[in-house]
Amino acid sequence: MHEVLVPWLGEAVGDATVIRWLKEEGDVVAAEDVLLEVAADKVVLEVEAGFAGVLRKVVAPAGTAVSAGEVIAYIGEPGEAVPRQRTRARARRASASAAAAGGRPGALSPMRRILAARMAESKATIPHYYLAMRVDVTRLAEVRQELSRTCGERVSYNDFIIAACARALREVPQVNCRWTGKGIEALPSIDIGLAVALDEGLVVPMVRRADALTVSGIAAVTRDLIEKARARRLTPEDYRGGSLTVTNLGMYGIDFVIPIINPGQPAILGVGQVAEEPLVHLGALAVRTVTRLTIACDHRVVDGAVGARFLEQVRADLEQPERLPLG
Repeated sequence: MHEVLVPWLGEAVGDATVIRWLKEEGDVVAAEDVLLEVAADKVVLEVEAGFAGVLRKVVAPAGTAVSAGEVIAYIGEPGEAVPRQRTRARARRASASAAAAGGRPGALSPMRRILAARMAESKATIPHYYLAMRVDVTRLAEVRQELSRTCGERVSYNDFIIAACARALREVPQVNCRWTGKGIEALPSIDIGLAVALDEGLVVPMVRRADALTVSGIAAVTRDLIEKARARRLTPEDYRGGSLTVTNLGMYGIDFVIPIINPGQPAILGVGQVAEEPLVHLGALAVRTVTRLTIACDHRVVDGAVGARFLEQVRADLEQPERLPLG
């Protein structure tokens, strides 16, 4: 008889919740078959059988809270005896599978519950302050179009913004830190999160070591991360830690975003729509392509002048995109 265990979910992840079983008791399964889906932190993970045989017993039904290393099922031969299990005191059966799929109004998916808890924690414990800046991206729009043509990769404004943030974190390293119980701690690398909206909540996969990538390289990474997020195939390693998050609502016609910091990070950058506006350029009124950036900073880590220097560095690189490593 083989035990099916909850996989290791990462140091920062506590309990997960069983969303739904894709196999039923009595089904014949292969080792690589996906047995179930669990929600952990901000992603939905697939758990494979790991063994070939018959799914003899499901120990943790949909809606149950589980921890890494916990037995959730048994796979064995037909008729093989299943070990006795203690009564599970932590079962949570409140329409988890329906909520994970979008659910009825008022039903919360496990991902939404976790997101709500983390955002409430952020606003309650992190002293936010905000800085906003208008950015002329007329030249950036031209460079973006040309780079997409030459590299064969669709390059988004987000990819340029991530590259500019990575360069700014290197130039203003006081931002690349986090608050701990012992004070301020420098982060070991420059990892930038990209907020991706899903039906059941928001996920933030990381572009790891973004300062070592070109803009076209970042485009390839973000494309893969977005595809994984939408296919619910992110792992805890994909969203652990992070120096900064970029959240962009410009595609919805939003002019500017006042975002909430992800706990454990020092700041988050909100991006508004890219649109044409009248602007004084080289001493004359002209129609220019403009966006607005709003950064929320943790005042325990990032002083106002430091946050301003960081945002100014981002603005300068976006207005002169040739300064960035394009690819």
